Amino acid sequence: METGMQERTQDELKIISSMADTMLDLGEGCTEEQLANRFTRAEIKTYSEEARTVAYRKADPIAA
Repeated sequence: METGMQERTQDELKIISSMADTMLDLGEGCTEEQLANRFTRAEIKTYSEEARTVAYRKADPIAA
């Protein structure tokens, strides 16, 4: 498991990964409103910080 990330279920990890991919697709400055087209507000509140971290790592794996 990634350092600093909570222990998550497989379903939660799928949501986080999908949200990270969506963030990368939307680009820098994507908004909660844009994410809400694909994820629930509860999912955004619960997973967005972890998804942002994953997105940064996916965007620049050398720096991660």
